[in-house]
Amino acid sequence: SNDYYTLTDILSNGMTIDGSHVNILAVIRSVGAPKDMTSKTGKPLKKCEVKLMDDGCNSFSLLIWDTELIDLALSWTPKENIIFAVDVKVGFDQYRNTMTASCTSKTIVTTNPDCPEAHHLYQYTQSVDLDNQDDGWE
Repeated sequence: SNDYYTLTDILSNGMTIDGSHVNILAVIRSVGAPKDMTSKTGKPLKKCEVKLMDDGCNSFSLLIWDTELIDLALSWTPKENIIFAVDVKVGFDQYRNTMTASCTSKTIVTTNPDCPEAHHLYQYTQSVDLDNQDDGWE
């Protein structure tokens, strides 16, 4: 019994877990540059999109809005860092027509957790040639 969802689990459960908080263990595939946004109430916000991957899913979007977590994300190295994210909100993104995840004020992220599953993912990622993989960018 794992206490986390694989990215494939999230994609295949789709609407049944829409709006749920889950734990995710995944490899950093890429970290986007933070973008300045404005909230509905006119408050300035920053958004950073991180692409995750694991041995069953090539590209999955994690959105980060928290400035401290964005600072952490900017320190991650693609294919080198694995994250265990606790209390991530998953939901169906109608614009992209797929499931995505976002960090909330409750989310806790551990970089490079020391567990067998993380070591397995790291080994897997080292064996994959990302240059030949589709990025999932539209």
